[in-house]
Order: sequence, then C-alpha cells, then structure tokens
Amino acid sequence: MKNQHMTQYEDPVEALLDTLEKLSDSEVQAAVRLAGMYQRVLRELPDPSGWTCEDFKQWLDISGMSLSNAAEALGMSRRQIAYMVSGEKPVLQRTALACIGVLVCQAISRKT
Repeated sequence: MKNQHMTQYEDPVEALLDTLEKLSDSEVQAAVRLAGMYQRVLRELPDPSGWTCEDFKQWLDISGMSLSNAAEALGMSRRQIAYMVSGEKPVLQRTALACIGVLVCQAISRKT
C-alpha cells in the first residue's frame, strides 16, 4: 500500500513532519503513547546520525519490510535501498529518521 503523503514529497522526513502537523493534539498524544510500546525496539536502534548498512539491515528486520516495501515506504527506489544494504551508499541521517518514523507509523496502524 503506497503512502499518499510520500508521493507529494521528495524528502521522507518532510512528509512525516507534514503528517504530524495535520494531526490534532489528541492524535499526537495517542501516537506518542503507541510509540511507547515500541520503546524497547527504538532503544535498540543506534543514533540516526551514524547508521551503517548493518543498522539499516536491522531496521529492515525489525520493520519486517522487504527492499521493495522499504523503498515504497521511504519514497526511494529499490536500487537506493539495495545500495544502503550493501554499504555502497551511506545511510543519511534523514533516511534513518524516516525509518524510525516508519516504525512509529506501524505502531499507530496496528492500534487503529
């Protein structure tokens, strides 16, 4: 399922921030509570400013996504995802933050 917000933006972080701005205060509070359920998982992820290909692979495993699913969720090509998995391209901080955002969105969708 393609995320409608991702098609409007080139930057996945911008899409996430725009989505959060459209939520009511109670929806944001609910999202924060739901994200708390994933605290343990989120704590296991390294600081987004220095992700390696191994960190990105860990995120793929935690999120349960294939390369194609990850590409769609992050608004990237499958090839870009494969480059990060192989270590040929670095995992940018904005991509790592978007990955964390995907985990939060998964938590929200599982509870709604």
